[in-house]
Amino acid sequence: MTEAATEASVDTKTRILTVAEELFAEHGFDAVSLRHITTEAGVNLASVNYYFGSKEGLVAEVISEHCAPINRERLSLLAEAEAAAEGKPLRVETIVDTFVSPVFTAAEAADGSTGRFCRLVGRVMGDRDERVRALAAKQFPEVFAAYQEALCRSLPHLTPEVLGTRLLFMAGALVQSLLFLDQIGDVMPGPGEKVDVATLRHQIIPFMAAGLSAPRPDDSAA
Repeated sequence: MTEAATEASVDTKTRILTVAEELFAEHGFDAVSLRHITTEAGVNLASVNYYFGSKEGLVAEVISEHCAPINRERLSLLAEAEAAAEGKPLRVETIVDTFVSPVFTAAEAADGSTGRFCRLVGRVMGDRDERVRALAAKQFPEVFAAYQEALCRSLPHLTPEVLGTRLLFMAGALVQSLLFLDQIGDVMPGPGEKVDVATLRHQIIPFMAAGLSAPRPDDSAA
């Protein structure tokens, strides 16, 4: 393949991914057809099949394009924090910060499309389609295992099972906040001020840390 042909091939694949990302973020994975994507991208169906095999393959690529770098950064930041702690348990706020910050950093670097990025990440994590959820779930076992282990050291009064459940609560709160970021101000009492990424990042870390650190449910009932 000539250099020009290679560049054209890369450009076609990138264009399909970009259009798919935009449409999935706006409408959801199930609502967007391959015909819609190919029409918007100006390519034929054969191109999608060539690069991705199927719509499921395209969805998997879009999910990986966004989740894989974020999860690598999470693990890197968590490892750096643990190395700096020299064997001591981390503050829960520090653990939460390493979990959420890569998402907000990526959103702020989204070249003016922060809202689209947030909606897409929200849809990836919150989609009800079992196929999409299965594709997304493949991105997270290593991350959740690392964070569960770190939290067990920092919160020894809680069992791994409880902390595993609270990790899911934390991820869910992050997903919902990202998905409806541009609407948060509309449902708050008083003047409807918009909540931006920086504000959400500042407020969500202590909120999540408090929830993770709460007493065991049986202690509260007693």
